[in-house]
Formats: sequence, C-alpha cells, structure tokens
Amino acid sequence: MLTRPALAVAAGVAALALAGAMTPATLAARAAPPGLVTAPGFATAAGFGTAADFATAAGFGTAAGFATATGRAGHAGPASLGLSRTAGRQLVAELRQAWRTTKGRGVTVAVVGGTVDRTANGLAGRVVTGPGYGRMAAGQVTDGTLFASAVAGGGPDRRNPSGTLGLAPQARILSLGVQATARTRAWLAGVGKAIRYAVTHGAGVIYVEQVSYSDSAALAAAVGYALAKNVVVVSAEYGPARLGADPEYPASLPGVIAAGSVTLPGLARPPSRYPSPANGSVLVAAPGNVLDASGPAGTHYPVYNFFAAGAWLTATAALIESAHPHLPPSLVARAIAASARDRPAGGYSLSAGFGLLDPAGALAEASRLAALRTAAPPGPGTVPGSASFAAGATPGTIQAVHHSAWELAGCALLLLAGLIVLLRARRLGRRWRRRARLPTAQSHRIAHD
Repeated sequence: MLTRPALAVAAGVAALALAGAMTPATLAARAAPPGLVTAPGFATAAGFGTAADFATAAGFGTAAGFATATGRAGHAGPASLGLSRTAGRQLVAELRQAWRTTKGRGVTVAVVGGTVDRTANGLAGRVVTGPGYGRMAAGQVTDGTLFASAVAGGGPDRRNPSGTLGLAPQARILSLGVQATARTRAWLAGVGKAIRYAVTHGAGVIYVEQVSYSDSAALAAAVGYALAKNVVVVSAEYGPARLGADPEYPASLPGVIAAGSVTLPGLARPPSRYPSPANGSVLVAAPGNVLDASGPAGTHYPVYNFFAAGAWLTATAALIESAHPHLPPSLVARAIAASARDRPAGGYSLSAGFGLLDPAGALAEASRLAALRTAAPPGPGTVPGSASFAAGATPGTIQAVHHSAWELAGCALLLLAGLIVLLRARRLGRRWRRRARLPTAQSHRIAHD
C-alpha cells in the first residue's frame, strides 16, 4: 500500500509528466514516467494504490483511496450541478449497486476509431478485431486500448496480476479502427461502415471515439440503421473552447447519446482540465476524474476528462443492455436521463445535460421502462380493444358514402367515352402532322430549279 507521502510525490511527478495541451485528435492522457507505474501494483497519481486495493467490489479501493493524491477534494465542472463533497463516493456506491444486477455479461461494446490490443492486461480473450477503415496512425492503438480497458477491463487475476478493472468488467469488445482524419469525407464514410459492421456482428453498444464538425448522409444513415436494430450509439464529446458550442458528429445526430465532463469531489482530479462542450447533444454529465487503464504491451495510463466521461456513459449503457437486451435505444437514453441526479437549474443545461450520471438509478429506471406494456392488462377499469363505448348492440359497418350501382355504371361509361375521344384525337393529330411534312408540288419545283 502506498503511503500518503508517497502519493504526494507521485502526484508531483505526474503533474510534470502529464502537463501539456490536448487536441481533439489525441487522447487526454500521457504515459506515466518509469517507476511511477509498476506491473505488480500499477500505482498511479490517481491514488488507487495496489492491484489488491483496486480489486475491491467498487473497483476503486477503500474510502481513503477516493481522495486525490494531495488529500484535497476538488470542485470542478458545471457549477450549476451543485455537487456535494461526497459526490465521488456516492457514484462509486451506485456503481457497486449496479454490479449487483449485472457487470455487462453478454454485451459487446464496439470501439470505433482507435484499435484495441487484444493482449492488453485485463482484455485478453475478450477482444474481437474487425476490419480497419483507412490507414491507422501509430497512436490509435493506445487510444482504443485505453478506452476498452476503462470500459471492460477484467481486473487482476492469478495469471494477470496487473489487469485493470473496467466499469463494465464482463462486457466484450469489438475493435474497429478508422483513420484519424476526422475532417474528411473518408472519415465520415469509414465511421459509417464501421457502425454498420458493428451492428451486423453483434454489438449492443457502439462508441465512436473521434468526432467531426461536419455531417454526411452516409454517417446519418448508418446511425439510423444502428438505432433501428436496437443498438445504442455513444459519441465522444471533446468541446475545445473555440468550438465548444458547435454541433459535433455523430453526437448531434438524433438518437446518439453523449456526456459532458465534470470533476467530482472525492475522486482523483485530472492533472489538467479540458473544457466540457456546451451544446444540445449532451445527455448527462459524467465523471472526468482519473481512471487507471491498461495500454498496449503491458503499459498503464491514467485517463481523464472527456475520455473518462465517455467510458462511464458507455459502460452504463452496456450495463442496461446486459440487463435488458431488447430495450430500444430511445428508452436506454430515457432511463439514463430520467435517473440523473444533481440536476442543473431548470432541469437541463447545455454542459451538464439532465444532471450527473447514476448507473444504479439508470438500471432501475430501465427495469421500470422494460416492464411497461403497450396495452393495459385485463381487469377492472379496462375493456378489450373490440369493445364499443355505446350501449346496446354493436353497430354494423358504417358506409360513409353511398352510390347506387346505376350511378357507378354511368360514371364508368363516361370515363370510357372520354378515353376513346382522347385516343382518337391523338391519332388524328399524328395524321395531321404527317401530312404537314409532305412536300407540295410547288416546293418540289422550286427545289429542282
């Protein structure tokens, strides 16, 4: 177990190592320096301690581990939420409660964008690699692997003592790489193809980890196809200050869900803050606090800000899909929104959505929605659909317009006569035009002269 002084030193080193600007095309995380992360304990500035501590039921260690490395709780993110100092601890308790129902078993989460290392700690045996669309950049395997680990990492075991525990640790991953050129038509087409592939290959949740500020018919059609097949589509939300209010795609497409990022008191704060977007595509706010994740080739990284928020939302959707696989995406989104706590003033804000994500509450609301019927059950106060509201015998078929057989026959004769006249007029017109084109004797003589 790391002592508090050791964590303070680690925090100072991490603050230096993790400093630097982030761009929407890169992951909001950096590799920890050698010695800060060790294979047996993967102790990071997140303050999670050793693998044994991290493998508790909550996945975040003991209550003492909820504090930041310096021991101070931080308040960042949308001020309208009015978060309490125990907000982080409450969220972890809600995740524990959700895990009593499901940990994501039976659900495949498709990661569209970065590729996933199939041998990464905590992911071995649970990643299927699909086709790639375009040329992958070298760093994309880090992005995809870290996100997959944060969502579905299986945690440490005897063969893999340094495995990271994800938020939906029994979910499976489908890796679909797309070239990281988000401002091109090729990227829009590639993401559309990847979404369609994910749908036809069993994905229950699709996460698109890159964004564009332009739309295309191909991308919109692919998202519509996924929603029609009861597949939940989650999009990243980057929100740089210059474009924070601009529509992002696919997040701004109908039916796609996305989360704003908020820093919760009581959980490890990110080394630097990345502005949360403020537009109508934000469904809820999710923690941007540090999560420990496994990268390629046995590496470990802290992930935070929009990347962590996307992992929380995707994992919550996966938990709902696991418990209620036939629930339509619209009701999954409704369950997440209706169960959100710490709602902003007015019930909704562009940066925090309907409030803070609550995994256990979302599962409970999804169960309530799944139990609803489209027709009332038989019993007192209900009548069958064939019943009549009028007293007495059931009336026969009502014929709104009545015509006698003679009237109908007369109309038919008139229509037939009109058709005959039109055909004869057309034939006479052709005959007249043919005669008009024949040369006269006078024109014939003039041509020869």
